[in-house]
Amino acid sequence: MLEPPSPELLKRLLDWQLCRPGDLRRARYIVRRLAHDLPAFDSVWIDALVQLGCLTPYQARILESSTPAALKCGEALILDELGRSAWGHTWFGRLPGDSAGVVIKQITPPRERHSGIVERGRVLVAEAARLESRQIVAPFRMTHDAVTCTFFSRFTPGLSLQELLVRRGRFPNAVVTELAYQLAGTLAEWHRGGQVHGDVRLSHVRIDPQGQTCLVEAGLRPVIEPEVTLHATLALEAYDGIAPELIGIGHQPTPSSDLYALGCLLWQLLAGRPPYPVADPLAKLAAHQTRPMDDICEWAPDTPTELAMLIGELTAHRPEQRPTAQIVVERLQHQPRCGRRGLHHFRQSFDAAVPHLRPTVTAAWTSWPAVLTGAAAIALVAALVVHPASRHELLSLGQTWWESRRDSASPTVAVQVDSTSGLLPLPPLSPDGTLLLTEAGPYAVGTLQHAGPVRVLAAPGVCPEIRVRTVPLRISAETLQIEGVRIKYDRLWKATETPRALVMVQAQHITLDRYEQDLGTADPATRSETIPIVGMAWRLVEPADPAAGTLKIQNSLFFGDGVGLFANQTCRQVSVENSLRMGQQAWFELVRGDWTPQMSWTLQHVTCRESGPVFRVRSVSDWAPRSMLVQCNQAVLGLETPTAALAEFDADDVPAEAFVWQGEATLIPVETVLARLVAGNVVMPPLATEDWVFEGLMAGRFRFAGPPTFAVNDSLLAETEIPRSSPELPGIQLQGWGACHSSVAAPDEPSLSLELP
Repeated sequence: MLEPPSPELLKRLLDWQLCRPGDLRRARYIVRRLAHDLPAFDSVWIDALVQLGCLTPYQARILESSTPAALKCGEALILDELGRSAWGHTWFGRLPGDSAGVVIKQITPPRERHSGIVERGRVLVAEAARLESRQIVAPFRMTHDAVTCTFFSRFTPGLSLQELLVRRGRFPNAVVTELAYQLAGTLAEWHRGGQVHGDVRLSHVRIDPQGQTCLVEAGLRPVIEPEVTLHATLALEAYDGIAPELIGIGHQPTPSSDLYALGCLLWQLLAGRPPYPVADPLAKLAAHQTRPMDDICEWAPDTPTELAMLIGELTAHRPEQRPTAQIVVERLQHQPRCGRRGLHHFRQSFDAAVPHLRPTVTAAWTSWPAVLTGAAAIALVAALVVHPASRHELLSLGQTWWESRRDSASPTVAVQVDSTSGLLPLPPLSPDGTLLLTEAGPYAVGTLQHAGPVRVLAAPGVCPEIRVRTVPLRISAETLQIEGVRIKYDRLWKATETPRALVMVQAQHITLDRYEQDLGTADPATRSETIPIVGMAWRLVEPADPAAGTLKIQNSLFFGDGVGLFANQTCRQVSVENSLRMGQQAWFELVRGDWTPQMSWTLQHVTCRESGPVFRVRSVSDWAPRSMLVQCNQAVLGLETPTAALAEFDADDVPAEAFVWQGEATLIPVETVLARLVAGNVVMPPLATEDWVFEGLMAGRFRFAGPPTFAVNDSLLAETEIPRSSPELPGIQLQGWGACHSSVAAPDEPSLSLELP
């Protein structure tokens, strides 16, 4: 005989209308299968009702807990939990006779704030009833007792912008413009009624299936937290749009602060990240107060000019400089927008397993003439590619199109190409930030900007080259990966302007794999007189991020006279593996300041050949113990002697405990200088390093397989008189190099010789 539910459970199920008697009869089969020969405990009946869809998992957990009465909030039945805060909970529930559902926010504030919240809550409920709108949701009821305050709002179906941004990344311009138009119209209506929203953020904006936006939780934050202080109990996301004038005691939200939050929201949708992406609320507040917000075009270069200017005005620090919501509506009324129908299609694309990504959303169907025109264009391009004589015309046509496109739409990659240079333009970035080079080139430089990661990759079997003449390749991204690409300085190009660096990078993390950097050979007469060119100059997007500053280099070559990599207070965790350095000047030139953390370096199977120092460190602050830690294993450091040292310091003094060199099986010439101070181009005598830590270095003679050329084979270690503890030779290894780097240079381009004059 199957045991029925306990009388207490049965009463709750039927009295609260969690299920019907027929549901219990249907659950008997599932209970019998789950229980087998064991007694049918209440938990088994609850599991069976969950499988039938009568109970939600949240309701099942509460019914099985010691406080099943928590499923009721007044006369409302709780169906699920939507969120929690420091003071309470937010639930999705149902009122008797109402199938639409309600959102229930119950808080337990400190006793001294309880009366103020009740008073402000009553005013909000009364005003919301007077200003009823489908595009904004405010509480329609408030209840309270001596401890808690409970607010009831209608439930709005749809996905929040926060959910959509996490799933998709950056939004298309037309979608953002439509969202701005709708949200500004909603705020204008709310402000005309004398109310403020007070908490405009991504999770409070929903898009319903018809493409209509809705602002939820209107007015609740000014009721619960009227002032933003260091003791506020807000979610971290809420700090992304707090206007500077609200920070402090006695400042309450205004229509102008709502518009500031709207500007931050639009900025985040276009960039794919908050304006100040730090995880500390205090740091966010300080940034809003003291730091100017980046121009959105730095993170989303394809943003229309009018939209970018509007966001800049909305996020102005002074409230009087911001436009009103009605002015925003008027300015966006005639801008290119996707409309409600386009927003409906954009929202609908998230119902699939993988959202369909496209740069813009349009409401109109593509016409047949456009299809036929596109087919004709494809046929023309195919014909030009087939005929080699037409290749020049094709490139000229492509360049003309690129320039017109750049002037009208600000493309993601802004290439500056001399029409007589013979260089190919860089292709545009894909939506995920990938730049795939499918030809050997040489390519001209450009500017690559992306809110997320940027990957510059060589197509399989291709050895592409980017040639730098007067301006550097500029890259701004969250992370950067370069793989299988050669960056070359064209010293033979007659130009009045000389680039300070081949590549200028602003990113949190960098990975270089099978990367080749060619700075060329400088005139021996001017080597010590001119400012050396830099291969790659690197700075962080957000220096305060403690996880930023990682650099990984493997299977890479650094040729030529100049600094290999210059980093301004950025390098924190660096790994260099199986890489070769040849040429004058330092391989890594670093600047450290007051707040620079410990720099940790790992060098594994690297080779320096007739090169400058491995490190040159400029210090603008006092050194702390173990400020720089180097772990060097299985390396060959054949520096240019006697002028170069393993580590050079452009500082007045460096304590011995600040720089630590450890490792094993690293070969150096007998006369190698370990450390010295320098002042600009003035070389000081070597430092006395008896108290310094330099471990794992073995001095003696060794010989390379060939002369210093581009061929990796020539820089393998051939023999050494230094005894080894392992059969594996120190220095670079052939494994891991690409086909382009493991062979000699092409016959039409002479090999680079770095023999000293």
